[in-house]
Amino acid sequence: MNSSDTRPAASPREGRPRFFGRGPAHKKNPAAWLVLATYLLLLLSRLLDVALLSRDNEYLLVVVLELMIFLLPAAVYIRLRGLKAAALRLTMPKLPHIILIIAAALALITGSFLIGIVFGGIDSMQGSFSLYDTFISKSDGDAANTLYLIIVYAALPAVCEEIVFRSVLCAEYEEGGLVSALVFSSLFFGLLHFKLSSLPVYIYAGALFALTMYVARTVVSAMAVHFLYNLFGLFSQPYLTTFYRTTGSLGLFIVILAALFLLSAAVFFGQAGRLFGRYSELNMSPGYPCGLTARQTLASLESAIRSVPAVLCIVLYIVTVIITR
Repeated sequence: MNSSDTRPAASPREGRPRFFGRGPAHKKNPAAWLVLATYLLLLLSRLLDVALLSRDNEYLLVVVLELMIFLLPAAVYIRLRGLKAAALRLTMPKLPHIILIIAAALALITGSFLIGIVFGGIDSMQGSFSLYDTFISKSDGDAANTLYLIIVYAALPAVCEEIVFRSVLCAEYEEGGLVSALVFSSLFFGLLHFKLSSLPVYIYAGALFALTMYVARTVVSAMAVHFLYNLFGLFSQPYLTTFYRTTGSLGLFIVILAALFLLSAAVFFGQAGRLFGRYSELNMSPGYPCGLTARQTLASLESAIRSVPAVLCIVLYIVTVIITR
């Protein structure tokens, strides 16, 4: 039975986000097995010698791998668990969500650079955009090639990854409360990239994607933010590096980035507040259980992190990072 069928009815105050409350904690769910499957398939894909492929074949391979690594396991899991479209939040964003999406994308870009500088230094801004440290984007300025890059390296990963890590994982882990959904969707998304130096950046990105989805109540909004971030990495990141060199001062560059981050974050949370206020006026259910106490939420977090597939995911990440150093 779909767990969303047993969720509590809405109350007049449920339009706003509630992290804790009253009610039973959720039991273990098998969502981490899906995560483990994607990790293993992704690591197997790294065994391919991409250097032997032509440009067209590389694009085709990326498409096939994205579908096999993310969408195929997700489709099987959704089928086995009986998850419905409503639980997966597969609806289109509305006009008021545009400001939220743009603000989230700007907060993600600036925040990621700030976190990257803190943990990896200014050198973290260098390098070409790549997918999972395997497929490196190469643009020769040709219109067709640019379109392929946008579809294969920006749009498709955004859709595939958000289906798994936001649609499915949040739908499953939110049975243990909103905090549980935010924590595990962000953590597993961060571990997906198997890069220790970038782990804080990816966890931050995962949290922002999840927040965007919950505020807009549609995973497509998170896909849009993810797509814009990938698009920036493909075509605009070198310009930001050039801008840093132009300022000639790391301190000034960080101040400018921080100001842009705070501005975009203020717009994001301001718009989120307006949207939640609207939901409250319409007496709309948040779409996730709101009946957990703080103690029950902590119990849910502990139960989930100690599950066999979750432990295997973490162990696999640690072993892979050590081997590939």
